[in-house]
Amino acid sequence: MLQSHQMTPDLSPSEPSPDAVPGPDAGMEAGLQAPVRATVRVPERMAERLADKTTDGAPAAGPEAGPGMPAAVAPPLEMAARALPAWAGVLSSAFTAGAGLCLLSLGLLAVFFQALVAEEGQTLLAPLLAAVGLVPVLGSLMLDYAHTRALAGYRALRRAQTRRAEAGLALLAGGVLAVLHPLLCLGVAVAGAGATAAARRLARQGSTEPLWDITPAEAVALLAGRDAAGLRLAGTAPDAHAMEAPLARALQWLSALVALAAASYLAGVGHLTTAAVPGVALISFWAGGGLASYLLARSRPDAEGAGLAREVVSLGQSGPDGDGSGDTRPGLVVAGLTVGRPDAPALLSEVAFAAEPGTIIGLTGPSGAGKTLLLRALGAPYDLAGLELRGQVRINGADPWHRSAETGGVPAAYLPPEPLMLPASGACNLTCFHGGPARDRGRQILERMLFSDEDAARICDAPDARLLPAAQQKALSIARALLLGPDLYLIDRPEDGLGTDRLDAVLARLRQECRMGRVVVMATDARPLLEACDKLLVMQDGRAVDYGDATAIRAKETAGWAGFTAARTLESEDNLLRWVQGRFRRPGDDGNRRNAMQLAAEMLAFSCQTAAPGSAQSLRFEFKHFTGHCLLRMIDADPALSSGKLEQARRQAAEAAGIEHLPPLAQVVRYAATLDAGVEADRRVLTARLDTYDPRLGRGG
Repeated sequence: MLQSHQMTPDLSPSEPSPDAVPGPDAGMEAGLQAPVRATVRVPERMAERLADKTTDGAPAAGPEAGPGMPAAVAPPLEMAARALPAWAGVLSSAFTAGAGLCLLSLGLLAVFFQALVAEEGQTLLAPLLAAVGLVPVLGSLMLDYAHTRALAGYRALRRAQTRRAEAGLALLAGGVLAVLHPLLCLGVAVAGAGATAAARRLARQGSTEPLWDITPAEAVALLAGRDAAGLRLAGTAPDAHAMEAPLARALQWLSALVALAAASYLAGVGHLTTAAVPGVALISFWAGGGLASYLLARSRPDAEGAGLAREVVSLGQSGPDGDGSGDTRPGLVVAGLTVGRPDAPALLSEVAFAAEPGTIIGLTGPSGAGKTLLLRALGAPYDLAGLELRGQVRINGADPWHRSAETGGVPAAYLPPEPLMLPASGACNLTCFHGGPARDRGRQILERMLFSDEDAARICDAPDARLLPAAQQKALSIARALLLGPDLYLIDRPEDGLGTDRLDAVLARLRQECRMGRVVVMATDARPLLEACDKLLVMQDGRAVDYGDATAIRAKETAGWAGFTAARTLESEDNLLRWVQGRFRRPGDDGNRRNAMQLAAEMLAFSCQTAAPGSAQSLRFEFKHFTGHCLLRMIDADPALSSGKLEQARRQAAEAAGIEHLPPLAQVVRYAATLDAGVEADRRVLTARLDTYDPRLGRGG
């Protein structure tokens, strides 16, 4: 079954209901950041939830644990994808509409000013009408304040809904004016038409102006680490075109001017009372500005969508109930995981592996092999900006790519090399703003990792966790992940910033997590961590070239053998040839590389000839360099190759003239200096010897 999630600014691709998506403009808050002050302000929604669980910073009161009572056990922390309540949009529109109607009423009040004060000379009514006008002004202010308080924490939503509601009221006001006379809505119409044309032009032109244009001399200061604020400004894209605000302002005044001219003309010909002229101008001024602002804002780039993956496609067979749940095996299952851009080679190509519950998997490979990208793709695919992902990932039968606004357990936790910290205290970052038993348990985990209750207290009491030393931030992030207790740990370089003692404590705790059936996947170069792994996944050029028992792979690597494991199909040929190509990296190795690739391709074709269709078998290649030759071994699940078939292939290779087409086994015999067949652990083994040359001696080609 194929489940495709097209990426939009919404962050609930698996549940398109309004309850599970963020606001349409939920990424337009980018801009100048205020300097960090000594007092850290906790986000309001987080503070409210934390206040429900704590009092004056202490854990919430509960039954005291006496001598015969066990200590309180923290319930598992639950997660929910960032989402908007269904009622938030309706409430925001209601507040904005009320505030807009208050301001529109000033246009009607202008009619009375003109008729009673200006034309009839009743000057005593001027202050009285002004006092009456304060009511809608104050009413609009109070509604805006109530809007801010009722939807605290949803600033992006308030901004987007304000523009929508004001545009709707503008169209309503223009419709009312058109009913009175078609010319009266001309100002609003001109503003709308002008904003539509300008928005199209701005959208085509784009906005390339940074918040601060750095000169070469200033760039020296920035890149020398002497101006962090300037570096942020230079790297922050503006959320709107520089001409958006001037255009909106100009169209607003143009709307008032056109409306004033139209109303004055109608008053001159007797179709409209002169008292209505200023009122029509005021209403058109507000309506034209609201409509122009909304239309021009639509030309802005999608700030949040720009940071998301282009497409995430979850592939998998239907579950036992036909619900598309995919592979339901316990443990971790990854199949066909491919990541890349449509117009470029894949960054990850057909990565596939599986692990039983309680397994620690180590990711190894050279720099740039795709280890970090694989971890991010497994745990946070939607954060891979501009990339397309396709494949199947299951942890205990559940899809960790699934996002929902409903609370539930944490399927996977990704720990990047640089810890994730929110602008809040250490305790809030440790417990994800939970109090009570969760805070106590999180602190206990931190104490055991640091071997010091003083250091744990210092971290928890820090007013801003972002200002903690790097080592303490690392310890806090690992302790937080252990507190969450996900089914899958994805850890990128856990050794960074941790000493030997703390690393041993982390490893001991990870082993304990594995005893509870969790799976750990970590990219690391630390020998103690690699030696603790049950399995190793070797990456090269975005491909999983080897996967299996960690002890066996380490022994092979120590002996100079390189391994490659793939599906037993011809579709694995491209990955196999890239792996063989990587065995010959010296300048002038072209001839050796070409001969080895031809030999490997024919060995794969021979194995695939007898592979059962749909059997999902795998095969393994092993390679080792020697002086003057190399060995290439192929291992599959077929019975041993008979001496008769091998002798027949040798005759075919000897009798063939030129480059005639031969069966794959005969081609292998032709390319190899020697070919031996055998059996190891009930698996067929073909060992081909290929003569090679030393490119430093200037031979080959």
